[in-house]
Amino acid sequence: MSNETRRRIADRVLERMRARGFPLDRDPELMALIDRWCEGDMEMHECHRQYLALKGRRDAARRLPPLRDLTQTSGALSHDKQLDWSFPPFREAD
Repeated sequence: MSNETRRRIADRVLERMRARGFPLDRDPELMALIDRWCEGDMEMHECHRQYLALKGRRDAARRLPPLRDLTQTSGALSHDKQLDWSFPPFREAD
């Protein structure tokens, strides 16, 4: 497939995605991958694999940090308070 054909395909896909509210052409790293595919430097399966790796790195960076230990805060959740787990005595129905 020629580079011009690849570029036309990429432009059509990007335009469809933009029309659907996903402006992928604003992502410079993705566009670099697409440009490499259009130039024939990589096959689409490699472009897809590298995009998934990029997405994985971004998702990992967005994850929340681990929750802090809430038992060390104001004492409201402190383990040194004993809970009363006893139940009232069983009373038979009249």
